[in-house]
Amino acid sequence: MPLFEFVCAECKKEFEVLVQGSQVPRCPACDGDRLTRKLSGFAVINRNPVPRCASSEAACAACCEAKGANHCPVQQGMP
Repeated sequence: MPLFEFVCAECKKEFEVLVQGSQVPRCPACDGDRLTRKLSGFAVINRNPVPRCASSEAACAACCEAKGANHCPVQQGMP
């Protein structure tokens, strides 16, 4: 049973709902049925002990500036 995120076109409420089979969800706030499914994020477990740089270049640069470029696996060409 997947958990989906929706936005109601009528009242703009964002919500999550567990959808079973061919069930069609309704908005919990206004009972509307004009829903748009959102692209959901998901959790990722990193089992690699090598630290990863931050997702933005500015954050990566700040990290390397604070700790020194020698600690950075990205700048050292590691995966």
